[in-house]
Amino acid sequence: MDRNLSVRLDFLRWIAAMMVFLAHYGHFAFPTVPQHRFAPFGFLGVAIFFVLSGYLIAFVSEHKHETFRDYFIARIVRLYSVYVPAIALTFILDFSGRQVDVSKYLEYVDPFSARALVDFIFVSSFLHENSFASIRWLSNGPMWTLAYEFWYYIIYGVHTYFRGRQRILLLGISLLISGWKIILLFPIWLAGVYLYRRQASVRRSLQNERYLILVASILLLIAIVMPPSFRAFIDIWGMGYQFLPAGQHCWFLFYYACVPSIVGIVCWCMLDKSDSLLRFRHIIQYFAGSSFSLYLFHVPIIVLFSAFGLFSINLAVTAISAVAIFAFTLLLALVTEHRKAFWRMLFEKLLPQVSYAKP
Repeated sequence: MDRNLSVRLDFLRWIAAMMVFLAHYGHFAFPTVPQHRFAPFGFLGVAIFFVLSGYLIAFVSEHKHETFRDYFIARIVRLYSVYVPAIALTFILDFSGRQVDVSKYLEYVDPFSARALVDFIFVSSFLHENSFASIRWLSNGPMWTLAYEFWYYIIYGVHTYFRGRQRILLLGISLLISGWKIILLFPIWLAGVYLYRRQASVRRSLQNERYLILVASILLLIAIVMPPSFRAFIDIWGMGYQFLPAGQHCWFLFYYACVPSIVGIVCWCMLDKSDSLLRFRHIIQYFAGSSFSLYLFHVPIIVLFSAFGLFSINLAVTAISAVAIFAFTLLLALVTEHRKAFWRMLFEKLLPQVSYAKP
């Protein structure tokens, strides 16, 4: 991938992680502020993650992984290097926070209950958002998207690396296990795949319109995401709650509405040739390389800070707490997503040496 484009997409990925972080932080730190002031930015961050994920997976499957085994190991290492520590840390932090102020954890499952054990089985196997299940691992709400990501990896990998009856059978099994909820948001992820595959024609036909695309995309996002407009259309965005089981997939209309703008911004990243971000590429790549840790670790830490009452002291302490939580997730990234060698070695030993190469 072109270095300039890579830096721009990394920057967009970090912005998405920060959106989710700040949306959750605002919700917990300022409980008296209406939720619609923060929620749309978190939803937008998730939609950006899905589109970027589809784009990047299409790229790596074409250029970096010749066999399904290599592809699967790379994907599972990417997930488990942060996912497993997040499961463990959430358990520790929730247990610790309950000793301080159990009232902050009333809506979450007790870590030592039988229900928590059942939830752990589903969460650890990425089955916690399948069909009519919507299982949260203790206080770690953001983990819901990992079930979606995992099954998108599997479905796309099967489609790419297998052929004939074997592909049909495995696709059928994958779609059946993943469930309709995950399939409901699959078009958002596939928008990134489509954009990657059409990038040559995008560069050829839209070069002169790149700034128009950027401005139009930003204006459309403002119209959708800003609290007054989000509040005005909240019954439409949340229409899924009227006929779907509870879960974040119920906001599917909002996610779909954001896709054209996200695609437009990614198109601008592909079309613009300026190197303004390259001078900051090391910083951007480091933060983007820590975005998964920021995404998966921040909520249990925020809830723990809430249990200690740090958000009720004054605005300065609240701001300092936000910086402290952000810094702590960066430290955790040093021993999770920045250290994938252990997980790669583990899965290379566990998985059989059977390779299904692209035809």
